[in-house]
Amino acid sequence: MVRSFQIECTEWDDTSVSAAQQADPDIGPIYQAVRKGERPHFQQIVGYGPVTRSLWVQFNSLLIERGVLKRRFEHASGDPRFDRYQIVVPTDRATNLVLQYHAGPSSGSHFGVSKCYKLLRDRFYWPGMYTKVLDTINMCLRCKQVKGPQEKTRTPMKVFREGTLFGRFHIDFLGPLEPSTRFGYRHVMVVVEAFSAWPEAIPLRTLQAEEVAQALVTEVFSRLGAPYELVTDQGTTFESALFKEVMAIYKTRKCHISAGRPASNGKVENYIRSLTRQIAVLAAEQPGNWPDLLPHVLHAYRASVNDTTGFSPYEVLFGRPMRVPQDLQHGLPPPGLPAVAMNQYPGVLRDRLSKIHVLVRENTARAAARMKAHYDKYSMITYFRPGDIVLLYNRRRRRGRTTKLYAAWQGPYKILSMLNDCIARIELVRPEDDVSRRPRKRLIVHVDRLAAIGSSLVDHNGEWLTFH
Repeated sequence: MVRSFQIECTEWDDTSVSAAQQADPDIGPIYQAVRKGERPHFQQIVGYGPVTRSLWVQFNSLLIERGVLKRRFEHASGDPRFDRYQIVVPTDRATNLVLQYHAGPSSGSHFGVSKCYKLLRDRFYWPGMYTKVLDTINMCLRCKQVKGPQEKTRTPMKVFREGTLFGRFHIDFLGPLEPSTRFGYRHVMVVVEAFSAWPEAIPLRTLQAEEVAQALVTEVFSRLGAPYELVTDQGTTFESALFKEVMAIYKTRKCHISAGRPASNGKVENYIRSLTRQIAVLAAEQPGNWPDLLPHVLHAYRASVNDTTGFSPYEVLFGRPMRVPQDLQHGLPPPGLPAVAMNQYPGVLRDRLSKIHVLVRENTARAAARMKAHYDKYSMITYFRPGDIVLLYNRRRRRGRTTKLYAAWQGPYKILSMLNDCIARIELVRPEDDVSRRPRKRLIVHVDRLAAIGSSLVDHNGEWLTFH
């Protein structure tokens, strides 16, 4: 169903408005009573609806001017010079009138409820006016796309802890950076082992699947072994057939996070932020030499105690703290195990590693509980079901363009299925009058990026849209 709110001038001349008021079943009886100058007895209007009763209560404030029923709205100051004479709007014209003042470029410009209501209140009146303005503006598709929902979905945090060493790796890219002066590197492949937080950072020239897969095998798997699970985003490199084939060879399950939800890959995202800051500090004078600094940054990070595990990544892997140059400078003894017989060393090291890993699990569990408790304080759960019409948050950066003038909420989309309580499969929908045969876009997204909307909306041209 399509209906335009474009209003012809003749629809609001005195003759047209007067005829519409007299024909309105709720306003008509009051109009005739005002013209006669006789307020009807309550028993005469008791059979009418709330609009008629509301006008009857305000009978002394009603008058007819040039054939149009108006209501005198007294100014708060009490000065009659500031009183407003409002046209009493027929019921069937109220919604289109709100749309004209809300979406009109010279009058409303998609202002919110308060401004639109005050703009209308100075000129028009009908009982339940504020509610009508609120409900109509809440159906404006363009406002929803640009301004977004008032209350955004924020599902409670789900914590996925890794209990074994080398069980799960997280991978992502940093860049493009300043091209290196010697080898032309522009990107960094960052891999973080989930249990120990051990980082690897390999410079790359491109993000082609062949170069990435070769670096992963020769620089990571050759040292740490292949994990049971590799967590990636949905980038084209990781979704390529070559990369999937490499994962199949190593029997590694590739798990990708939902689109636009980098927090799901927080292990590597957090380290990338830290790595970026460290490189920026060290390479401030010679940005092109950043690849030469990567080993030193990794050295420092691997030797530093992780806030979550309570141990340095090096100690979780090797059972003792890493020896750093400052230890030699200050004459500190080399960190490590107490002196034991050679044949006893493997057992002592095994016991120490076992104890460290137990403590890592306990510390990680406590840190995760604290983080979840803090995050869940501000959670806002929205329950979605298949068939719901939603908007999708997608604030993507466009090279050379600002995102401030683009609508961040796109759609509408229809939820096809809920893969779990956090992940939904959605499909782009079109109004019922759209007969194009283009394939409909489908996505798998986190529900925090969705905002529920009604099945009937008003587009930016003021036309009613019904979605199926």
